[in-house]
Amino acid sequence: MKRILLTIMIFWMHGLLAQISVYETKSYGKHPKILWFRTGNDSINRTFSIYRADLKTKKFRKIHTKQFLMTYKKDTILYYVEDTTLVKKGMYQYYIKVKPEKGDSLTSAAAYAHNLGYIDPPTVINMDAVGLKDQKSIKITWQLNYNFSVRKLILMRSDQYKTGYVKVADLPGDATEYIDYVPLSNHNYFYFLIIADFFGYQYPSVPVPSYTLYKSQAIPPQNLSLKQEGDKVVLSWENAGKNLSGYRVYRSINGKPFHPLHELQTSASLRESFTDRLTDIPDLKRVAYYVVNYSDAYVPSKASDTVTAYFTPKYKTVPPPDFDIVKTSDNQIKFLWTIPEKSNVKAYRIYMEQPEKKLITKTDIPAGTTFYDDPAYYKPGTYVFAIKSVGEDGTESMFASKNSVQILPPYIKLIVDATKEKNQIRLQWKALADAQIQQIILYKQEGNRSKKLLKRFANQDTVYRDKQVQKGKAYRYIFEAKTTYGATIPLQTNVSVSF
Repeated sequence: MKRILLTIMIFWMHGLLAQISVYETKSYGKHPKILWFRTGNDSINRTFSIYRADLKTKKFRKIHTKQFLMTYKKDTILYYVEDTTLVKKGMYQYYIKVKPEKGDSLTSAAAYAHNLGYIDPPTVINMDAVGLKDQKSIKITWQLNYNFSVRKLILMRSDQYKTGYVKVADLPGDATEYIDYVPLSNHNYFYFLIIADFFGYQYPSVPVPSYTLYKSQAIPPQNLSLKQEGDKVVLSWENAGKNLSGYRVYRSINGKPFHPLHELQTSASLRESFTDRLTDIPDLKRVAYYVVNYSDAYVPSKASDTVTAYFTPKYKTVPPPDFDIVKTSDNQIKFLWTIPEKSNVKAYRIYMEQPEKKLITKTDIPAGTTFYDDPAYYKPGTYVFAIKSVGEDGTESMFASKNSVQILPPYIKLIVDATKEKNQIRLQWKALADAQIQQIILYKQEGNRSKKLLKRFANQDTVYRDKQVQKGKAYRYIFEAKTTYGATIPLQTNVSVSF
């Protein structure tokens, strides 16, 4: 080699830390030249001895050859050696020993040099990597142009061509093959070699690709368990092996055949969990699960144990199928309905749809009840009502059952006793028993004239004397009633008196 600049090389001699390092070697002539250096002012340590060994015997002998000491940049000492004593061509190893005036001798790091003239550096000339079929490994083979100066070979591996390489093994210089037990099957790998010779490290070889073909079966999931959280089922399990590519969860509803819930889920964790959301499944009673692991070669494991979750059947909230309205008095009503089948009803609510929209039931009617007496009084008219069911979750049914009813004016007759007295007509009546009557309204009509209001009375026993009468004239008394809901209705009572 014409000139090789050595970095710091590690070499321990006689158990002492080498404080003298190799600077460079020049091996392009008959006499190899080596330079060592030491930092500090060593001008007083000018005497040093030289030792050489051939690579076959590896026995060091002291030699006497050309040598001298130089100062470099005022704080560094260079030790120069030119071996003029060589008689055989070959590769040699050198070190020097410096004897200071006080203290122990200092031994340098080893340097390699030769008198072979120019030689090509050691190079990988052929390299191949083949996946083995009987085990999860790759066999790497190679050839070098020569190996007599090779100290070791470093094998590197990655699953990417350009990045991510890690050291697989340090191998001796005469090695020609290596079996690498890779972590994953069915996976790409790339390899290259770094040659470390006596002069440093050569350029890495070109990466070669390979592919594992060995297929192993995954270990089934262990300790499969489940936890119910409302409409969710959370599965959890443990994995015993690391050669996993993923898993698949299978489910059975109400004893039906098992089906996978998803495509292969990629994961290689030692602890796994999976959440299944069960919504809009009618008549849900039980759900069973098992899990299958897949190896890194995508070979399925045996099924895990089967676990089962049990549910109280849930149904959609639907309104009562039959809804009737019955009049209990002239202006009060009663609602009747039938209980829906297969329903999760918790309560019922009744609404007025026409002539206005409002909630009739101020509190929910408990499930199991089939009627409701409405305490309200309704004035004459047509009414539309609707009933809705309330589910266990508090939501109302989407649809409602509806019905209508017509409220007619009530037929109420007031019994009036009319008596002619001197200069007046006496009218007397008893209070009406109907609680909806608030007032009695009295009108008077004389002949063909229009009726006029005489007075309003509370609904109680009453005596009234009409003093605005004249002899020889006829009078007609008309009665109406005002209800609690603000309506005015006739009392089907007319009294005619000739005075």
